[in-house]
Amino acid sequence: MYCIKCGKKISEESKFCRFCGSKLKVEDIIQADQEKEDVYLVASGNRRFFNGVLDWFFGYFFAFITSLFIVAVLAFFAYDTSSLESESYFIYLVSIFLFYIFFEYNWGKTPGKFITRTKVVNSEGERPTLTQVIMRTLCRFIPFEVFSFLGSRPVGLHDKIAGTVVIEDF
Repeated sequence: MYCIKCGKKISEESKFCRFCGSKLKVEDIIQADQEKEDVYLVASGNRRFFNGVLDWFFGYFFAFITSLFIVAVLAFFAYDTSSLESESYFIYLVSIFLFYIFFEYNWGKTPGKFITRTKVVNSEGERPTLTQVIMRTLCRFIPFEVFSFLGSRPVGLHDKIAGTVVIEDF
């Protein structure tokens, strides 16, 4: 099957295009509505932006708390913590990586998504796999990835590569 918006090949079971985020098969959506199944709405660009801002804040807070914990443990074992400048960036990267994986794998939501009532699903509308969550998280470290949302569809590079979509969670 091919997406009616972007024309790229996608799986027959997909409810969303993994490339552009469009809802697929209008007739299936109408039928699902008649059968009282869930109809998924792709999260708007404004919600995605707000998610990003909130998760940036919560991610930095998580990294700060993690760093404090690590420094406290090292100080407890009499390690000279004054020379941790080079390790601090590594601690930050690992903390952010674990932050996104922990929240998105366990709940399909980061704190920002809890607040904006959105969640991550795969192209079939199901919970993303651990591999997809790891791919999403790794893609967030691509330079200028945040600008991938500037197109007409609010689908970022980390969604396209991982085959996920952020939808509204009612």
